Amino acid sequence: MRKLLLLLSLTLIAGSAFAQGWQVVNLPTTDNLTGIDFVTPTVGFASTTAGEVARTLDGGQTWSMRRVAFDTPLEDVSFAGTKLGVACGKAGALYRTTDGGETWTSVSPVRGDSTQHFFSVELFDNLTGLAIGLDRTSPNPYGSMGYRTTDGGRTWKKLEPMGMGYSEVFYSPAAGVAFPCIGQLLRSSDKGQTWRRLQAISDGIARDLDILGEVVLVAGPAGFIGISRDGGKSWTPMKQKADRMFFAAALAAPNIGFVGGANSAMLITTDGGQNWTDELLSRSFDILDITVVGKRVYAVGSGGAMIYKDLQ
Repeated sequence: MRKLLLLLSLTLIAGSAFAQGWQVVNLPTTDNLTGIDFVTPTVGFASTTAGEVARTLDGGQTWSMRRVAFDTPLEDVSFAGTKLGVACGKAGALYRTTDGGETWTSVSPVRGDSTQHFFSVELFDNLTGLAIGLDRTSPNPYGSMGYRTTDGGRTWKKLEPMGMGYSEVFYSPAAGVAFPCIGQLLRSSDKGQTWRRLQAISDGIARDLDILGEVVLVAGPAGFIGISRDGGKSWTPMKQKADRMFFAAALAAPNIGFVGGANSAMLITTDGGQNWTDELLSRSFDILDITVVGKRVYAVGSGGAMIYKDLQ
């Protein structure tokens, strides 16, 4: 018995060491977690493919589920504060809450349209926001659509086409709004009223991005990682193996970044993108989104998986 207990103890210690500081969060769902958004270090939300939103009010220690839509997979969620939020998904799903996620109302301009899929939504403040996605009626397989709100998500106005293959929306008060499309990085300093088109890396398709100061990190399929240190004017490719599929990217500092993707892929750089190393995780899953909250990094994905790591 003592040998068995010793073996179990050593196994647990080794597993913890190999996980490199990543801790598992137990959620009351096994559905895929597609997006995560913290509005304060204690209040956070995550969208699911079952049409629900998970909510924490205690810094991620416990989570509860709130129904948003029936039989409609959600792709993303964003809150402008602890009360006002929006969630988007397939078949034109776009929902709004004003009570912290307790109840939700459809505000979609294309509600129930199976040819319209929203992939990403971001509220910049209590009035303005952006939702982008894919238009299946387009003759181009990468045909995209975008909608902007100026009344807190009550109504949405369609944007003029600005490219193909829209991806995740990014926003911060310092960097403004940005999202990648094929061959371009679109940026706005006035919350989406006007846009600048910057040349992106021509041989890579960005699935996600993050911006911190003048550093822009993008990642996508076929092992694609790109770094810009001048706000997106010029780029350095950091391509990994072509069989690696990346879905998420996040910057914890100008020199510290994470990318995550299929088959538990989690890479970290601590030298501004010159070198990337694999992180050993405490759970195996497809990583679909990453976010940095203060000095903590969260990753969510398939099977209701959520992990976090506290940074030094």
